[in-house]
Amino acid sequence: TKTYLALVSAAPEPREGDVNVPLIRQEIGRESYMRVTAFDTKGAQGSRSRYRTLSASEEGALVELQPFTGRMHQLRVHMAHIGRPLIGD
Repeated sequence: TKTYLALVSAAPEPREGDVNVPLIRQEIGRESYMRVTAFDTKGAQGSRSRYRTLSASEEGALVELQPFTGRMHQLRVHMAHIGRPLIGD
């Protein structure tokens, strides 16, 4: 079990939950990116993460993140998907 701490732009609502959306790897030039895609997209990989808000203020929030799958950039993509990107991303 892996657990990470991250700073996000604002506290997620609800304060804890799961993100269970498929991701697909996208190649742009020599760079690789992951993005959310539809479940029926060819090449889509299932991915699931859990988040829990530990502390929040007007400037942002500290969240605990737990990936259940190991996709590239999974936590970053999942938090951005729910509208709470990691600070500095």
